Amino acid sequence: MSITGRPEREPLKAPGNLGQYQGGLHAAAGIMAALLQRERTGRGQLVDASITEALCYSASMMGPWLNGGDLFRRAGSRHNTSNTHHNYPTNVLPCKDGWVHLHYPASGNELIAMLLEEPRLLEEPFVSEPRGHADEFDALCLPWLSQHGKFDIVARAQDLRLPFTEVLDPLELLEDPQHIQRGYFVQVEQPGLGTLRQVGAPVQASATPWQVAPAPRLGEHNGRVFSELLGLTAPEIAVLSAAGVI
Repeated sequence: MSITGRPEREPLKAPGNLGQYQGGLHAAAGIMAALLQRERTGRGQLVDASITEALCYSASMMGPWLNGGDLFRRAGSRHNTSNTHHNYPTNVLPCKDGWVHLHYPASGNELIAMLLEEPRLLEEPFVSEPRGHADEFDALCLPWLSQHGKFDIVARAQDLRLPFTEVLDPLELLEDPQHIQRGYFVQVEQPGLGTLRQVGAPVQASATPWQVAPAPRLGEHNGRVFSELLGLTAPEIAVLSAAGVI
């Protein structure tokens, strides 16, 4: 939390259960390694994953501090670093119809200056210490951004091979050409609710294609579980049902 939020404001908690997510990821990796070792040796082992340690491991501020003494501070949507020589921009800025994320290319600021029609970005101090003058850098970007829409900005940037991206809302995500081309959002017929639109396959596998299906209704598979998995007979199921057990 110490590196999340605006520099002049309080620390912010990120949404979701990040500790559980990261801890689960570490546990899954440990389990896979233990299974591979078991296949080789025939012996199992204990896998112990700590959520607290996983958060410490995943915190991007720890490596720079341990190895170079670079203490990260809250920087809003900018890259967290106290190194004034670090490349810039990497920030979310407003434009004519929303927000767009600007990110520096590996080649320096020449292409950004060309896109934004701002030659002062090629002068000092932006050349030698761009991150140290981020506020001034942003101020030079804002006039041009305010005159252009986010999709137009990103299209122009990509023509120059600049890694800019739009900030999309849910409706714009549904209409995004990338998702449409890959067929990511799918429709499913859900009994009792009609046609619903939902996200599709997390990965696309050629040998095992993903299939969309409605969510099971409450108790839909109870009979199969009782009879096939638990081995209960029809009279036994009837007795349990009459007694209110199932």
